[in-house]
Amino acid sequence: NLTASEDGSQVFTAGADGVARWQRDTIGELTFQDNANVGNISEVVVSNDGSLLYAVSASGDSLQVLNPTDLSVQQTISGINNGLDGASDIALSSDDRFLYVTGQDGNTVTVFERDLTTNGLSRVQTLNNGADGVRGVNEPSDVTLTADGAYVLVTGQASNAISVFDRNAADGTLIFVQVLRDNISGVQGLRAPNANDTAQDNGHTFVGSTGNSGEIGSLVTFNTDTALPEPTQ
Repeated sequence: NLTASEDGSQVFTAGADGVARWQRDTIGELTFQDNANVGNISEVVVSNDGSLLYAVSASGDSLQVLNPTDLSVQQTISGINNGLDGASDIALSSDDRFLYVTGQDGNTVTVFERDLTTNGLSRVQTLNNGADGVRGVNEPSDVTLTADGAYVLVTGQASNAISVFDRNAADGTLIFVQVLRDNISGVQGLRAPNANDTAQDNGHTFVGSTGNSGEIGSLVTFNTDTALPEPTQ
């Protein structure tokens, strides 16, 4: 897993041995800078303002906040009670106030709020698959925000689905509004989805699937409707 700073000058890679930092020059060549053994990291993301680096660990059930300049750990949040059971992916709101983290083992999506003064994180909300009407996030594998920040999209690998949540921009909280499932209502190509992203023009969502049980993986494109969708099975 890797991520880059907003200006592209820094690249961060993550894996079983922690996080490494690389310098990227104007022609794209990388030079190793340093690394930090902070556990087996599933995903790493740089804040939009470049001041923080977030790393989640599925095996450690944790979310860590690092200083991107020296990879020192600023904060660690862990445990099932914080919605981090099998923490697998991270998405950030454009204003850097909210983080959305999937828990692949707990079948959860958790919202964290960042204090923009202290940079500390606090948990705001955890949504569980099968509770309060939430569907389609069994083994959630990837999370992203639409370009306008109005919705959060989560792929459920074991659900063969992508779920849509309406996002309150003021407090970051989510409300489940829709799920699209493989081979239901004409939807195809969602067999074990593991990645999703939206176009910057907010018009399309792209979902990648690995496939299973004899069904090959695929890349699917969905139209992204800006009107609030009605819940569907």
